[in-house]
Amino acid sequence: MARSSVSADMLHLSLKQLGATKIQSSTSRVAVVKFEINPELTVSYFYYIKDEEKIYLQRIEPYPVRNYRFETVENIISFIKKDVEQFENASKSSNFKLFLEIIHTNLSGRRGRASEHFRQQYRNGSFLSK
Repeated sequence: MARSSVSADMLHLSLKQLGATKIQSSTSRVAVVKFEINPELTVSYFYYIKDEEKIYLQRIEPYPVRNYRFETVENIISFIKKDVEQFENASKSSNFKLFLEIIHTNLSGRRGRASEHFRQQYRNGSFLSK
């Protein structure tokens, strides 16, 4: 527990130095970190420190990306730095807003279709029989 606490403190400090505009944590092991790229774009992440060798990271905004597993604070900082830099560069494109709209439309469409499929299977009873 002491090592993960040290890792959390190191991660927190490194994220601040990287330019995190907000770090909300419920415990020393779980936090949401936000980077405000510009007034219209925030990149945010959720991280969970399981133990000294497992840190899980998921991007939440501007669109979610699956969990990544890191073994060191340096690796997670390197990943976030590169990711934020890519969003800074991409946000300068005149097509970036359109790109985000397409992503959000596709994500909400998938969630809606998956949710409807589940409800339909559940109503038919086939969900439980498979």
